[in-house]
Amino acid sequence: MAGSETDLLRALHEEHAGALWSYVVSLTGGDRARAEDVVQETMLRAWRHPAVLDQTDGSARGWLFTVARRIVIDDWRATRHQRELVTADLPENPVSDGTDDRVNSTVKSRTHYALHALRLALDEMGGVG
Repeated sequence: MAGSETDLLRALHEEHAGALWSYVVSLTGGDRARAEDVVQETMLRAWRHPAVLDQTDGSARGWLFTVARRIVIDDWRATRHQRELVTADLPENPVSDGTDDRVNSTVKSRTHYALHALRLALDEMGGVG
């Protein structure tokens, strides 16, 4: 990307990213991490379409908001489609493969080690509390 295009993309981000992020947070139901991903993908698409970078009359904002909205909708449709499972026969007795127990054990051990590391960090900082 040429230097002027980089400057234009940077200016586009500085001018519109905050408003775009707020808009996308509302579209994602408050999922801030997902909103950041959508804003990043939107800016990437703007970079891939350099004509957007040259728009100075505010239509760039409209383009960004439209792209972000479509990304959220596409993700929602893909997720909805993946969750649907059509079957004619339901299992009478579900069989457990032991995965639940392993996951619970992993969560417990990682939580234990995370709390231990947090205690050490707090002690190094002079203790809080």
